[in-house]
Amino acid sequence: MDADLQRIVNLVVERLRAVETPTLETPTFEISRNVVTLADVEGRLENIEVVQVAKRAVVTPAVRDVLHDKKIKLAYGSETSPAGGIAKNAAAKSSGAKN
Repeated sequence: MDADLQRIVNLVVERLRAVETPTLETPTFEISRNVVTLADVEGRLENIEVVQVAKRAVVTPAVRDVLHDKKIKLAYGSETSPAGGIAKNAAAKSSGAKN
């Protein structure tokens, strides 16, 4: 039984490590608004791979459709970002993405 448990633990750990998480090198656009609309993302997604929103943000279906069409991942992050602001991480700025 211990061998089975260890095998399961190893499998879970392997799968968790395989999950792709945004890093500083990943061109990310961070939006810290409570409701994310098309106006928040229009003209700002060039060279972006991940859009990071506040943990409890509401993302409109239109935004979800745009992200899906552009193959951009949507990630929910912490609530530590300044309320109501929009910011990009350093990697996105260095990629030449537009504000």
